Amino acid sequence: MDYGKVLHFAFSWRKDPSFVKYAALVWALHLLFFAALAGISFFLFKNILIDIMSGSFSSLSGLWLQPETLGSMLIAFFFTVVPLYFFFLLAWLYAFAIITSFALDKSDFGYIKPDLRTFFVLFFLILVIPIASLISWFNKKMLVLPLASIIFAVIALATTGTISLGSAGLSIILAVVYLFVILYNLIRLSIAWPVFLCHGGFLFSSLEEAWEISENRIWSVILSYISVFIVVGIASFIIGLVTSAVLSFVLYPAIIPNFIIAVLLAVAISKIFLHPFQILSYCFACVAIYEQLAEED
Repeated sequence: MDYGKVLHFAFSWRKDPSFVKYAALVWALHLLFFAALAGISFFLFKNILIDIMSGSFSSLSGLWLQPETLGSMLIAFFFTVVPLYFFFLLAWLYAFAIITSFALDKSDFGYIKPDLRTFFVLFFLILVIPIASLISWFNKKMLVLPLASIIFAVIALATTGTISLGSAGLSIILAVVYLFVILYNLIRLSIAWPVFLCHGGFLFSSLEEAWEISENRIWSVILSYISVFIVVGIASFIIGLVTSAVLSFVLYPAIIPNFIIAVLLAVAISKIFLHPFQILSYCFACVAIYEQLAEED
């Protein structure tokens, strides 16, 4: 695995006008969603938010004494935000499919033109990857770990009526080990979406090919992701630190009189700004990893 090539391709979208255009679309989607979320939150919780920004929690304390009012506000928030998030997710996935297709084309791969069917298969693929990883669909022998954890707990309860410290400790160890198994599964299946956009086909065939092509090369894939994670993390930290500092001085005290609230809001805004950059970099890195795995296969 050429880690330098993966890193170079992960950030290559910055230099191509066609990619920058779609990167701007992703940023616009994020900003629109969070602006709408902020607007809904302010409309429903105006008095609470004004108090919190000024450093007071009197309105929030009063609501705890009126559970019916608080419940109605939370229900209204839920039924407003969930549809909003769903439409945002669909729009984001559409942009995501187009960007990945261009990334595949840039890496000399063929790709299928994103259409309605492609979009829906990709939508379900994104949902199925974590589920398949959780239940070890392609790694069924590792299911013995959570089953053993449950069996030890059941045996302890059946024989002694309580779970001993040893049984609890063993169950916890097995559960922690299985968490690493889930992470292992996720990493191997992470290239399923570029596989699908490259070849088309069906959802489970893309998952199966991703699992097969990463066999015996998992450490190369992990190190590739780590290298991108480190570079993106350092860049995000520096940019986020500068952005948060500037926003903090802009917000405090002219807009928000409470310094801590101003800093927290500045950090949240900088993270919203940086998130698309991180997603695009990981998206391109995934395509670069798939390209090298396919060449070595």
